[in-house]
Amino acid sequence: KYKEKCNKLNDDDYFASFLSYEEDQKFLRNSYISEGERIGERRGKQQGIAIGEKRGLAIGEERGKKVGTENTQRQIAKSMLKDGFTVAQVSKYTKLPESNILSL
Repeated sequence: KYKEKCNKLNDDDYFASFLSYEEDQKFLRNSYISEGERIGERRGKQQGIAIGEKRGLAIGEERGKKVGTENTQRQIAKSMLKDGFTVAQVSKYTKLPESNILSL
């Protein structure tokens, strides 16, 4: 539509003196390019946010699992110590360093 309007205006003697056909085409191309850049930038931001959220969730889940496992190991170690297991035995079965077990 825009192109048709430009061509119509170019054919009008009054408006023909304002911009040449080539200048009209240049403005038209630039407007398409600008719109394409805006669309591309918006899509790129959306994709970047989605990727970042996905990575953040994965990192958070991994950290949560690690903290949960460590807490479970400490609880098991405490129970084993209460039941009379040696520090060496607790370390062997929980994979916790003896120094950590001694601080429980």
